Amino acid sequence: MLHEEENHDLAVFVVAWAPGRGLDAHNHKTWAVVAGIEGQEHETSYRRIDDGSKPGYAELSKTNEETLYAGSAVCCMPEDIHSVWNNGKELAISLHTYGKHLNFTGRSIFDIEKNLEMPCIVNVE
Repeated sequence: MLHEEENHDLAVFVVAWAPGRGLDAHNHKTWAVVAGIEGQEHETSYRRIDDGSKPGYAELSKTNEETLYAGSAVCCMPEDIHSVWNNGKELAISLHTYGKHLNFTGRSIFDIEKNLEMPCIVNVE
């Protein structure tokens, strides 16, 4: 973490993924801007199919795939769902700016194969 406001609004991180590492489908529940610094990150976007009325359950459908390279940027809206993986052979480093620290948004991580939705907490140590 590079910066966080006292009230948790606005948080800035540098994230590094080793090759073959990343995070399964997740949301942020806040806006985000991610800029590639080094290496590459493969992003898969999803759309939620179910209505969200059953706690712990989520059906997702893949909608788009793209790779973020050094010098390019993407933005996420609060309810966007995506996965991010380093699909390259080098370390992937990116700058992440969020409208609220992720541990204070109530965001989720999803198991696509089992149709599960679970809380997602960021370890900032």
